[in-house]
Amino acid sequence: MKKGFKLRWVGWLIIASGIFLSMMVKPQSVSASAETPQKTFMVYYRAWRDQAMHGVNTTILDPNPQSMLDLPYGIDIINVFSYVPAGQEAKAQPFFDKLKTVYAPEMHRRGAKLVRALDYGRMVDGLIQQYGKNPTASEIDDYVQTLIYELSGQWGLDGIDIDMEQYPDAEKVALSDRIIQTMGQYLGPKAENGTLLIYDTNGSYLAPFENVMGYFSNLGYQQYGSGPNRTEKMRQTYTAAGFPQNRLLAGLTFPEEGDQNRWYDTDPNHFLRSNMHTVATFARENLGGMFVYAVDRDGRTYEEPDFSHIRKTTYRWTKTAILETKGYPLNEIKAAAYRHLRKIAPQISPIQYQLLHRQINQATNAFEVNSVFMKDDFNGAVDPTFDAVKEMQTGM
Repeated sequence: MKKGFKLRWVGWLIIASGIFLSMMVKPQSVSASAETPQKTFMVYYRAWRDQAMHGVNTTILDPNPQSMLDLPYGIDIINVFSYVPAGQEAKAQPFFDKLKTVYAPEMHRRGAKLVRALDYGRMVDGLIQQYGKNPTASEIDDYVQTLIYELSGQWGLDGIDIDMEQYPDAEKVALSDRIIQTMGQYLGPKAENGTLLIYDTNGSYLAPFENVMGYFSNLGYQQYGSGPNRTEKMRQTYTAAGFPQNRLLAGLTFPEEGDQNRWYDTDPNHFLRSNMHTVATFARENLGGMFVYAVDRDGRTYEEPDFSHIRKTTYRWTKTAILETKGYPLNEIKAAAYRHLRKIAPQISPIQYQLLHRQINQATNAFEVNSVFMKDDFNGAVDPTFDAVKEMQTGM
């Protein structure tokens, strides 16, 4: 046992000496946060898959293995996406309690803002049901303030994301214009209070948007399964309408359990051809940023056991998309990886250390650096906690 320890110690001494000399020759900087463009990265976090909410909106009995605290650093907006069927409110309440007392404060500490999704149809129909088709300004104001409190304010969140996937007629558009104009007094850029009002859509139907675009902080465009060609068409459409391209976010998705759609936005065998890479690159160069839906399904596939089960993620793709969207230089990502490797050195062998060090050195993009530590299989990863942005922000 003593002999083994001595050999291990000597091995570490040789490796450490070599690394020290290499660092003396060419020091690495990790000041990426001060030098990279200020792009926005948003995620849709499905609340019914948080470990604090079990048995809600699902028939899958697997336990939810992760929490909002596991989300990567570098996320700017968290859309707390939640649907609670009638009769399941008690099961959902522990999550919302934790959202208010634990999750929101921690995400705020990291610099992120949190919003709740509001379906466009529900927003307009709810007003009609309560006040009819000709509400007064005071009635709309009361309605809006109640919405903001119920969805966001009571949980200590930062705003609302209006989800538009409909083609409303002129009558509904006239009502929604009035709602959004009123909501914009309390949320978004015109409120000037740091809150967010986001418009989220999967098409180019401008009628519900064109009269009120100035009230929105960002527009998120769902282009699941599509590459930069569709992103460019979206950019042209909305900038021609007058919305700034630096407030546009392009959105992709991970495979949801039980979903019959096939988007294939990730491809670990051809990363450079994947939508996740090409859209992140386009967003960095042309838009305000990007977002991903069902972030808790990062790394999952449309095959079994993923299709019918809930599994813990390493967030390998999200971490990569954050780095690429925000434009972190490869040398700084590698510097963060080297530093993290030194931190976990006591838990691995000298031979494995040398191998991982060599893989970092040979990596040609952010995905390859992340893949040194992570696979999409959480249990097969060397260290799924590696987070280059966190490493850069928190330092040694």
